[in-house]
Amino acid sequence: MLALLLLWSLTSVADEQSFRLLEGMSQALQQLNYRGELVYQSGGEIQSVRIIHGFAPERASEYEMMESLNGPKRSVVRGEGAVHYALNGEPIELQSGATLLPFKFSSVEDLQRIEPYYQMRIEGKERIAGRDTIKLQVVPRDHYRYGFRLWIAEGSSMLLKSEMSNQQGEVLEGLMFTSLKLLPSLPQEFTLHNTLSPQQTPERGAEQPGAKRSDGSSQSYRLQWQVATLPPGFSVVTARVEPHFVMEGREKVVEHHLYSDGIASVSLFIEGVTTGGEPEPGEISHLGAITMMTQSYDGYRATVVGEVPPPTVLQIARSVVLRE
Repeated sequence: MLALLLLWSLTSVADEQSFRLLEGMSQALQQLNYRGELVYQSGGEIQSVRIIHGFAPERASEYEMMESLNGPKRSVVRGEGAVHYALNGEPIELQSGATLLPFKFSSVEDLQRIEPYYQMRIEGKERIAGRDTIKLQVVPRDHYRYGFRLWIAEGSSMLLKSEMSNQQGEVLEGLMFTSLKLLPSLPQEFTLHNTLSPQQTPERGAEQPGAKRSDGSSQSYRLQWQVATLPPGFSVVTARVEPHFVMEGREKVVEHHLYSDGIASVSLFIEGVTTGGEPEPGEISHLGAITMMTQSYDGYRATVVGEVPPPTVLQIARSVVLRE
């Protein structure tokens, strides 16, 4: 009995240490000022990225600039509730404004929410980018989410390396800082009045006014769909209707839902289709850690995409129903 009590006590202490590591890392990712370079690997491709991050405590505002260093020149600027993308200097619009760096929890409650679905354990220490780190393993408790290994810097709690892996232990996605400089104050790139370009687009998930039709009139769109049975631990983060314009003046409306378990996230896009015919069974496709499935039925097409295993995407795609 004494041995069991001692084992339980040691396990509780280890869990508390792991959660404190994760909490410190989350705060560091949001509140530290830094500039550096990292290597990002996904789907067999490797990218070098320059990243600059800043935090203005008086406004509780987070800023981030990322620029690819090999291949086409791609850049992302985030801040003040907006996101701006560019390819070779030309503004472009993408479906997601997600940062490369994961595990940004907005509260302790968000952090505690993941405990039923992930187990954490400290694996030791390792040196990354010239800094001593603690290696933390985040293991999923079921088949609805991927696992992670995180290398967290001692002292600053900054995430210096991460790996996402499936149940077989295969690394699907990873990043590692090759250089990092912590800064005492907000980087000068974010102190300029025109940090964000006039072509900026509102950050996904932010509230927007009613959509404009192609004739300039205003129109509000009502959510029509919902997921009847979400995978365990997942809940709605945002659900909104996004108007899109297509050729020949025809308007296309897409309903976008975002779900998360506190770490993993999945997007559901629903759009009307003009082609007839019987419903087609969806097929699952993969690109690195990204899993995608498209299911068509009743004149609509539902696309589910996220960095989650196939069972998660499958359950969401097959649980889409009309709202009552």
